[in-house]
Amino acid sequence: MLRFTLIAAALLICVRCNTGSHAEDLTYACVTDADCADGFVCGPRGVCDTSRGEAGGGGSTSGGGGGGGSTAGGGASTAGGGSTAGGGSTAGGGSTAGGGSTAGGGSTAGGGATAGGGRAGGAATAGGGATAGGGTAGGAVNGTSCTTGAQCASTFCVDGRCCNSACSAPCDRCSLDGFHGQCRTAPLGTAPSTPCAGGYACNGAVPACPTSCTADAGCVAARCGTGGLCIPKVFTFKEPFNTLDSATWNVGNPLCTVQNGRFVVSSIANDTTYPAIASTRWYDFTDSQVSIEIVDAGDQSLMTFEAYAASVCSTLAPNRCVSLLANRGNMVIEQREGDMFTTPAGQVPVGDWRFYRMRESAGTLYFEGSRDGGSYTQLGTMPTPTPDSYREVYVWLGAGGFGPEAVSSTACYDNLNLP
Repeated sequence: MLRFTLIAAALLICVRCNTGSHAEDLTYACVTDADCADGFVCGPRGVCDTSRGEAGGGGSTSGGGGGGGSTAGGGASTAGGGSTAGGGSTAGGGSTAGGGSTAGGGSTAGGGATAGGGRAGGAATAGGGATAGGGTAGGAVNGTSCTTGAQCASTFCVDGRCCNSACSAPCDRCSLDGFHGQCRTAPLGTAPSTPCAGGYACNGAVPACPTSCTADAGCVAARCGTGGLCIPKVFTFKEPFNTLDSATWNVGNPLCTVQNGRFVVSSIANDTTYPAIASTRWYDFTDSQVSIEIVDAGDQSLMTFEAYAASVCSTLAPNRCVSLLANRGNMVIEQREGDMFTTPAGQVPVGDWRFYRMRESAGTLYFEGSRDGGSYTQLGTMPTPTPDSYREVYVWLGAGGFGPEAVSSTACYDNLNLP
């Protein structure tokens, strides 16, 4: 017995001394892994074994496929590239349970870190698969094309891309070039995802809706005007007259009402007041147009009664207006400059057309009529007076008499810039 013990001890001493680079070519007896050189484990036959590629201890695994898989928890070795968990061994590359880590693409359960594959238990991933920063198992990485949040690891699908956040402000974008999947503020001039009050575009500085502009690019389909206001073209102002909304119209007199979906306005007997409504917002009349349906032009036998079916008046030059006006049985474009009133575009009988239009283009004002509101016929032209002053206008509709009449009269209009 003493002789056997001495021989075993000698073998153990040789094992601990053998740390050369060619130690893997030799076989040594052992009792525990500590009896073996670095990179060896004590095998089931009591000899140092090289069949496993890496000594365990519960660490994370390195990527890649089969052959000798990785160790977990210091347990037994794996076969066929599988991963180990809690000391047990797996075969065929299956997934682990109990806290071990996987090699060869398997997924873990219980919190271990994965390499070469998907995300599990909230741990960070390496080598592909899921994204860092949260999400659900199996979802697509941020920046991937998507149609619903369920397709994304982050659960957010924004602008057709898996996104790193909800990215829900009007000027947030998750699909900007070079930043797919990252929520960024949209550049100047981008239309908001939901329209901003005042017609503002994104300003490139904040994700919320801007409240003013400094350049035309700060507006959606409009120009930046006085006071940082966006000024849209006047043809975009469409009114079916279902109601007189105070956010749309300043109503100056109770004789201005809506009846049966039409705007009705009456003059005042023995008075020169003109009951009227005016738009609360400013518009750009240049290279634009205003049209109106005249349902009833009032009593045109009254010499001083005037039905102002549609007027555009400059906010930049007081008392400068052009108007579609019915007076003494004729329809005209009236040009007002201060206290001077002229009709340079000619006149036609009121009843000849149902719809009338003023259309401004490149410094010329066109007087046009239509029977159906679709196809218009040119009735006359005139130079646009000081076109720049019509870049900011309000719209005005009303009726009244410039000389006191013994009786009142009522006019009725409809479909401003419609159909």
